[in-house]
Amino acid sequence: MALLQLPSEVLLHMLDGVGASFFYKDIRRLHVSKRWYSLAWLIMAREVHLNLRTLPRLLENEEVFGRIRTHLSSVNLYLHFLGKTVRDDPSPDDKCVVEANSFLDQLVVPLRHCPQLKSLSIIAALGLFGLSTGSIGSLLSVCPLTSLHIDIPIRLALWRGRPGYNDHTAHLCRCINALLPSLRRLSCRLHLICDQLLEPLPDDANGPLKLEELIINLTQPSFTGQGRHHPRNCGSILAPFEPVQKAIENQAEALVARLNNPRMVRVIGYGVLLQEIYAYDAITKRRTRLEPDAEWDAEGQVVADEG
Repeated sequence: MALLQLPSEVLLHMLDGVGASFFYKDIRRLHVSKRWYSLAWLIMAREVHLNLRTLPRLLENEEVFGRIRTHLSSVNLYLHFLGKTVRDDPSPDDKCVVEANSFLDQLVVPLRHCPQLKSLSIIAALGLFGLSTGSIGSLLSVCPLTSLHIDIPIRLALWRGRPGYNDHTAHLCRCINALLPSLRRLSCRLHLICDQLLEPLPDDANGPLKLEELIINLTQPSFTGQGRHHPRNCGSILAPFEPVQKAIENQAEALVARLNNPRMVRVIGYGVLLQEIYAYDAITKRRTRLEPDAEWDAEGQVVADEG
């Protein structure tokens, strides 16, 4: 039987396995036939990939957003300025940064009307200095997410006093912590981070959690290309960070006891003098050494057994 002669439900299942990224890499892959297009479009509608060039276009096109709204389950945001380098680092008052925060604020409203939305990924480039924590926090709060990947190793602007600012959405650690009851996967790296990220939830939420994969990355890429450094402590950027890292490791270990099906619970951080990168496995209580450019979930080399 020819591929296009398969029943629609079978073909849709196959295309779902291929994933939306297959079509985003080359939009011409949609145009095989009218039937193929109608099914492949549904796959693309479930997962959107947006940057600061395509995001405003989508916000301006209400018709397109209206078509994908009921299907959309995953949003991937890549926040970077094309053509800019770290040395071109803009300030929070630059027009491009103000526009970026405005676009994020505008995205909140339509996402609240996407009933299938469960997954959110936000990745910001080093050169984008001044993203509003309030804008990002509002995005995290649009719905009970089951999957969150947030990689923002950049200096953020609290934007105190601006319209819409409040402590809940400005403190991202607290905002992410509030999502723990619904999350199944969480991977997180922030320039500003503290132990409120994994602090125990209120007494009425102390039952088993659905979380299966948790990765907290406490390493930071270098702004200058030389040397390594810790993230900053939300509570006090001048305080030593080592106690925060230890606290987060202890909290991750305590969290394991509340998980029904923990597959990976790890905290990635530096060793002594920032010379090496280690991943602490809160399930096995083992520490592994990772290569500097390793994936966050890489196996690494076991160097200690703390159990």
